[in-house]
Amino acid sequence: MKKYEQHPIAKIIPHPTKEDYRRLVDSIKKDGLQNAIVLYDGKILEGFSRYHACQDTEVEPRFMEFAGTDPFLYVWNENIPRRHLTPSQLAVLAWDKVEYHREKYKDQKSVPRGTVDSQPVIHSNVAETAAQVGVSKRSIYRAGKVKKRSKRAYGQIKAGKLTVGQAEAQLGDAHEGPETIPPEVEGQVHDAFGKPVPDHLKDIFAPGLMQEVIEHLDKAHTD
Repeated sequence: MKKYEQHPIAKIIPHPTKEDYRRLVDSIKKDGLQNAIVLYDGKILEGFSRYHACQDTEVEPRFMEFAGTDPFLYVWNENIPRRHLTPSQLAVLAWDKVEYHREKYKDQKSVPRGTVDSQPVIHSNVAETAAQVGVSKRSIYRAGKVKKRSKRAYGQIKAGKLTVGQAEAQLGDAHEGPETIPPEVEGQVHDAFGKPVPDHLKDIFAPGLMQEVIEHLDKAHTD
């Protein structure tokens, strides 16, 4: 059997628990491989656990090439809804998605609406991502702050070994609630967009991330 590596995009999704993997092995042993393993650029984009389960059960795997347009969204849509993830794991995965969209659409004023692989595009807007995964906006920003402080702690949250709160405590950075938007930042928003910060958005700024907001606004002025 040819050996395949996991595609880097697929690594955003945490490995299944031992119990979940055991159930997968039992299922493939009993019923065979039901869903083909998806390849992209010669590596496994979706189905890496199924691939290993086939090896463990000596079941011949089936492969198909990715035929969509956005491999990141494909991996997200195929895994997030059906995985048993904790709220903290969902928060860090939501932050991954926000970062992905910010990078993908960094040269555009806003993320375009539309569909990708017949699934709704999930915008970089934290509020929309929070609603999709079922966690608070504040939790997502807190996860983002942990990543800025320690990628190791961020990885432990994703693996289910820490909660966001436990990681904050380890880093000596207990969450104290949202910051107040400084008047000068409100002024920058008004200058950039012609209107003040809406009241319903004033509670999304987690401690330590205000500078990022200012940097984005500064970039908007220079673009």
